[in-house]
Amino acid sequence: MSMSSASILGAGTNLHWRRARVEQSTVLLAMPAGGWVACGQKLLGLAEASKEPMCERIAHEAVADLMARLCVSEPGKGAIEVLTRAPADTDLAEHHGNVGFVLTHPLPRARLFVNAEWCDEFVPIHESGKLPPLDGRRSAIASTRVEAKATIELGALSIHDSLGLSVGEVLLTDARTDSVALLSVSNRGVASVTLSSSQDNRALRLTDLIAS
Repeated sequence: MSMSSASILGAGTNLHWRRARVEQSTVLLAMPAGGWVACGQKLLGLAEASKEPMCERIAHEAVADLMARLCVSEPGKGAIEVLTRAPADTDLAEHHGNVGFVLTHPLPRARLFVNAEWCDEFVPIHESGKLPPLDGRRSAIASTRVEAKATIELGALSIHDSLGLSVGEVLLTDARTDSVALLSVSNRGVASVTLSSSQDNRALRLTDLIAS
């Protein structure tokens, strides 16, 4: 049974209306006047010209079963109503929270409508209080890796001297071996450190933290 979305109000005198309702959930179906026989023919696999008398009865039973399955949660609960007139626009129009469909097989252009309460029952609305809590800012970014740099002031060099540098040349700096360097994370200074070593790697010993 294929469905296409529709915003049809189902106006017209040639529609036969059926309604199934449990508590506030409502399903409405409108069948064209000649649609019952055509539906039964398709369900029974008969040619359109067939006049088999049971076609209309089979269609009525199939529609009742469809609506019961859509709207009745417990066996034997609720009933399918036969309406003598079209429902009010408040039961059909989208701006009242209803959703409409056109059923094309095996129901020839039948209209199906469900109300907002039916939608809420089958697609429950999550209340804001029941949503999972958001992670704190610290825990959300804790595993992110950032670049760390240690820089040290070595002294001043004239532009003239810098132009004459060559590979292998040893530069004598103003920095002592125990000079303090600046540790930066993502280009922001976070601590003062001294340089040391640990096995084959350079190591940093924090001497002071920089207030953020």
